[in-house]
Amino acid sequence: MSFLDTATALRPTSSNVIPTASNDTNAEVTNETVSDEENVIPADNSNIGHRKRRPKPADLACTVVNYLKDRNENKVPKSAIDLLFRSYAETFKKYTPLTQARLKIDMAKLFAEAEIREIEQRETPSYRD
Repeated sequence: MSFLDTATALRPTSSNVIPTASNDTNAEVTNETVSDEENVIPADNSNIGHRKRRPKPADLACTVVNYLKDRNENKVPKSAIDLLFRSYAETFKKYTPLTQARLKIDMAKLFAEAEIREIEQRETPSYRD
């Protein structure tokens, strides 16, 4: 690295750091440090005052929702029953609000009756020989 010796120049610096051997609190110490005069890079002031454009909260929310939706759709395998009820849901959305309300009541009745039958079958002792 001797090729750097010609490119360096000593520059005076000062410090008010107290040397450990001396008790003088206001002593000024002058040293010479090596710096490269030719490689001083001027500060670039062209970016001052410019900020990066931040995405709007609505854009971030849409991005997150889409990511989670895609991740969940890819993660869960779809069974035949999942696909059947998805099809029912798409058809259900096409009906008028009144028809949807009536179908909700009918479906609630069907599920409640099926649940009651299941409970009765579990609680009724079966006698087998």
